[in-house]
Amino acid sequence: PSYVTAASMAVRLDHHDILECLLQNGAADHRIEYVVYVAILKNSIRSLEIIYDCYDVDVDMEVMELMGATPLILAAENSKPECVTFFLDHGASKDVVDWGDRTALMTAVEAECAACVDILMHYEPHVALPGAEATAGDGDDATAGDGDDATAPSAAPATAPATALATAPAGPTAHEDDDDSSSSDEED
Repeated sequence: PSYVTAASMAVRLDHHDILECLLQNGAADHRIEYVVYVAILKNSIRSLEIIYDCYDVDVDMEVMELMGATPLILAAENSKPECVTFFLDHGASKDVVDWGDRTALMTAVEAECAACVDILMHYEPHVALPGAEATAGDGDDATAGDGDDATAPSAAPATAPATALATAPAGPTAHEDDDDSSSSDEED
């Protein structure tokens, strides 16, 4: 309660326009770490985008003295895979430890968040090819964040999850007659 600010309340209530107004006027500077923490708990990628992308708010990706952990560790600890991806996309290091000497991966395992573990194990930074532009699509691939279509590009991991790779067919099936019937269809 002593950490509650107008900005953290705006995040909690999904008032992004009010959050922007408060940040423009410096209203959250003294408790910005708590505002980030609330955004993580709410899984509000839009709030994180406002904090990190839209305004010059000083939030260190590697230190969060208020909570004793980095934003990445807090996201993994609270089973928020979209937030894990957001922080990795914004340069957070997977190797930093919290006050208990735990990495984000260790906290994800402890939280039993398979999606966070998968992202932390297989994440590769997005690399834009010269002349190539990323497309956000038509919103069909939106994630389970705060319902804002703007969350989709930063919420998807850069690599296919290991679970998806493990369930993909490994190659031709053992039924040779099926292969013969499909090849006869091609000849017709």
